[in-house]
Amino acid sequence: MTLGSLFDGIGGFPLAAVRHGITPVWASEIEPFCIAVTRRRFPDMTRLGDITKIDGGKIPPVDIITFGSPCQDLSVAGARAGFAGERSGLFREAVRIIYEMRETTNGTAPSYIVWENVPGAFSSNHGRDFQAVLQSVTKADIPVPPSGRWADAGVVRGRGITFAWRVLDAQYWGVPQRRKRIYAVGIFGDRSAGEILFKPDGLPGNTPPGTAAGKGTAGDFAGGAGECHCYDARGNVGDINRTQSHGSRPVFTIDRAAFSQGANAKYDFEISDSGINPNMNDEDGQDTINRDGFHIDSDEKADWAVRKIGEDKAEFDSLKELAELNIDRLKEKLEQEKAKFERNTAYLTALLEEYFETVPESRLKKSPTQESYKLLYGKLVRKHLEPKVDYKEDELVKFLKSSAPEYVKTKETPMWDEYKKTLKFTDAGAITEDGEIVPCITVT
Repeated sequence: MTLGSLFDGIGGFPLAAVRHGITPVWASEIEPFCIAVTRRRFPDMTRLGDITKIDGGKIPPVDIITFGSPCQDLSVAGARAGFAGERSGLFREAVRIIYEMRETTNGTAPSYIVWENVPGAFSSNHGRDFQAVLQSVTKADIPVPPSGRWADAGVVRGRGITFAWRVLDAQYWGVPQRRKRIYAVGIFGDRSAGEILFKPDGLPGNTPPGTAAGKGTAGDFAGGAGECHCYDARGNVGDINRTQSHGSRPVFTIDRAAFSQGANAKYDFEISDSGINPNMNDEDGQDTINRDGFHIDSDEKADWAVRKIGEDKAEFDSLKELAELNIDRLKEKLEQEKAKFERNTAYLTALLEEYFETVPESRLKKSPTQESYKLLYGKLVRKHLEPKVDYKEDELVKFLKSSAPEYVKTKETPMWDEYKKTLKFTDAGAITEDGEIVPCITVT
């Protein structure tokens, strides 16, 4: 299988791809430091540059397209401009590229799409931004829930695609920090995206099946062009198996245990009992270790600590590499700007000197050291340059000693290194061989 990564960053999706036997073919990214990293890590991957300049029908077709579109305008830590914001609105560029490729390949590529973003996308613009995500991908009319709040997991089907989403928390997937993100998978064709994101059978704590609608999974329905069926695992609904209705389009709730992190989680030991502080800001991603409560008392924890050190070192080395690249780039930019400044200054100074020569003498203000001409906002100044004088010191001293000795300096200095060897240093001070205290020497 092959993969194309939009909004590639430092290559998170390509890294996951190669670890599962998938070949990253191309990536789109404009940040030079990120590109420098992926150029080193994935030298064979083509870099397409600015996403707004990509024609999806003219780039190599791939099986999977990933797009972790910018989240600054959706994040609760941002200005919440939503998809109207300049950065997060680039999401639509990714959808455009996907469908351009589908059209060019007669619907054969891509087969899968993966979107990642912050949970703030659910609430941004009163839920309408996530509605826009679903409608853009499925090309179907999808209503906002009556409560205005989207569930943490669900699946929709539109024109030949099923699109499932689910909120995952990094603390349950081998990372000792809370970092929630929406992961959404779209599959074109008859297969269900829920097969990838959801595992409703065999999880501990599953409640008994309810009505036929509530029992359904993403693969139990079909939707024609323009139709949408939405299976919604809303965590805030009391009766998790009841059926809601949005006009003629049914919205089904699914057993919330099907979306439990528990049995699907992959971690080495119980994070909540490990002493690692999980109460962290989801936005800045800073991990914190509670050093008072963290103890290594098992092979699993010891193994985690060893891996953690290695991962931290790898991250530090990567940041160091980026910083060095940044420093070199800034130095190069500074040299370029310096050269440009010097060229422009020399050129304009020469022109000003020529203009100064045309100014009438009567309009110049003169002093013993300079001439000046006042402009509206500035002033032209021409200093009277003194002649440059140099001399040979030894020959000049010899001349002055014979003709003007008062102009020759005589410098006397103590021979301290030799004299201090004759002294004895005590709390009372420096004492000479004759027992005399030297008043100008202090001993501490």
